[in-house]
Amino acid sequence: MKKSRVRYLALLVITAAILAILFRDAKGAAATLLHPRWPTALAAAALTILFPFCMALRWAAVLWACGYRLSYLRAAAVTMAAWPLGTLTPSKTGDVAKAFCIRQTAPLAAGLGSVATERALDVVVLLLLSLGGALALGERAIALFAALGLLAAAAGWAAVALGFRLPVGPKLAAKLERFGETARVLLRRPGYLALSALAAAANWLLSIWQTQWLYRAYGIEVSFSYVCAALPVAIFIGLLPLTLAGMGTRDKAMMALFARAGAPEPVSLSVGVLYSLCGYWLPSLAGLPFMRLLFDFAPDEASRRAAEALQNANTR
Repeated sequence: MKKSRVRYLALLVITAAILAILFRDAKGAAATLLHPRWPTALAAAALTILFPFCMALRWAAVLWACGYRLSYLRAAAVTMAAWPLGTLTPSKTGDVAKAFCIRQTAPLAAGLGSVATERALDVVVLLLLSLGGALALGERAIALFAALGLLAAAAGWAAVALGFRLPVGPKLAAKLERFGETARVLLRRPGYLALSALAAAANWLLSIWQTQWLYRAYGIEVSFSYVCAALPVAIFIGLLPLTLAGMGTRDKAMMALFARAGAPEPVSLSVGVLYSLCGYWLPSLAGLPFMRLLFDFAPDEASRRAAEALQNANTR
């Protein structure tokens, strides 16, 4: 516990230091941040309301493919409950919390496998969107990044889904096995695979649209295709476990990438901060009341009865 607190404090300090340096170097960024066109900025922020519903469907479809009939509303509530942990903790505590909350509907191992699978599918969808946007604009560097990412993802999916044993430690091997079991089931049920992928695409397209509107709120018009190509690169850079919720690293990447689209650095830094606010901090605040689910061990009755009925049908 003490080690975790020290790591969290270090991430907080590093995040604050990087943001301070970025605001110092991007002259006028602080003033720019506070003066968007508020109607446009608020309209962009309102899109955040739709994110949890897309993410819940993305996850629920994987569970449904595996035969666990978790209700959609409970999936949405659990998604909200896990959001603060996913934002505030350095590790993937939020992912574990999602599996923990439904462990009486789906075994903990199956829940963890479903979360790993939906995350992997989410990455593939994001790379596809980035590749499509880059090809449409002729952005070769971004297209190469996305294509290599897709090749790596495809190889990983194939290796795990086909049951190949990779030369990794026992802890990671157990995680890969859970992912492989779920991935194999999902690949055999293309309807649920398509549903989860469509939900992931809807979530990312909303995020891309939100980013475009945030730039518009500062008087900068960036094409949807360019945001589609460039934003995923910044998101992947933000996934590096160097700062809290990717702040600072993702912002710096946006400053560099969107400068090619004519966006001044103070504007891109401001958009990056608002992106973090809309994508991480506001949903985390909204998710606080749902965190009681972490201490509520009773499954919803509809999900439990459906799981029992499915198990009985499979044994006949």
